[in-house]
Amino acid sequence: MHRVYVSIIAAGFMCLMACKEDTPLGISQIPSVSEVRMTDKWKPNISNLYKIEVITNDPQGLSDVKTVLLQVRREPDTGTIFQDSLFDDGAFLHLNDGDVFAGDGVFTNRFSTEIIDPGTSRGNYVFSFVAIDQGGNKSGTIERAILFSDNAAPVIRQISSPDTFNVALQDLLLMVTITDTNGQNDVQRVYFESRNPATGVQKYEGDLFDDGDWENSGDVKAGDSVFTARMDTGIAVGKLGHFELLFKAEDKFGETSATESAMIYIENLVPEFGDIDVPESLNRPAPGSPEIRRLITVQVLNPEGLADVDSVYFYSRKPDSTLANNGLPFILRDNGLPFDPNDQNNPPVAVGDNRASDGIYSFSLILYPSADLGTYRFSFYIRDKAGNLSPALTRDLDILPFE
Repeated sequence: MHRVYVSIIAAGFMCLMACKEDTPLGISQIPSVSEVRMTDKWKPNISNLYKIEVITNDPQGLSDVKTVLLQVRREPDTGTIFQDSLFDDGAFLHLNDGDVFAGDGVFTNRFSTEIIDPGTSRGNYVFSFVAIDQGGNKSGTIERAILFSDNAAPVIRQISSPDTFNVALQDLLLMVTITDTNGQNDVQRVYFESRNPATGVQKYEGDLFDDGDWENSGDVKAGDSVFTARMDTGIAVGKLGHFELLFKAEDKFGETSATESAMIYIENLVPEFGDIDVPESLNRPAPGSPEIRRLITVQVLNPEGLADVDSVYFYSRKPDSTLANNGLPFILRDNGLPFDPNDQNNPPVAVGDNRASDGIYSFSLILYPSADLGTYRFSFYIRDKAGNLSPALTRDLDILPFE
């Protein structure tokens, strides 16, 4: 009899443990689809593979989502003409599904119009998505309307760009006229990059808009096929000399126009000094006394903005005419980090700057009782990302005996 009681208790304990693993009452066990990422226009071509990404969620965790089911019907028909799955395997089990990270809840696959509807591949289609978890629970259905249609890439007809950009102008206005045989609404994006002819370095700069928002984009009239970008002095950051501007247009089918270019000379002015705070004299601490910390600051004025400032630094020539710090520069910072005497970076980063990104660069000068007496000459410099170097600004600091 005793053994029976033990068995009953054990069974109850096992049941209790199993019940703890169940989802609490009132909490849904059903997975969900939060977002579908896909272009809504596909060009019929057996070689054009279009990527579909479906972002899922599940109360039991992302690993509980087993698959995402795709079903396609052709309008106005209601019957399913194609069915397949999307995967979250990092393209490990399905090498061509296009998935990037396994287990992140993003289910992916790639299809062409010919895979979906062989031989026809024209017209309006509806793609339906359902997430299914390990227990067979299904999410609600998410649908997307997709057009399969022939397409011609957009064409850049005209570019309006100044020959020179001077920061005194404040704004750089770029205009591009686009035509598209599928209509103006088919143009999804117009953008441009810069390329340094000397180095070949290419950089994305910004998008152009046909939105009529003069104050922001510089566009005069919405929907007139003239796309505009208003660029501020930030475009000159790190640039000096001739640059090639490369313009591209992309339509809703994902097709891109031929690249058209324009040359521009970008002027980048030398940064200047504003207010500078360096003491004229300091008294050396008495022997056995703690060191003295004195913050020195330099205000930087740069026409292209602080983003174009590469470094602010100074050299210190000691009273015996040799350079301090083994001839290396002392770096000033504009990072807002309080002074940390234990900063082991070389050069130090936590120098005691009061406020980050305000254009005031700082350095904590530490004066020890062993410091040489006499006049120290500090020579300050500002270098920008275009390679411009300011003329030296010098200040003298006299180290006097302790009082």
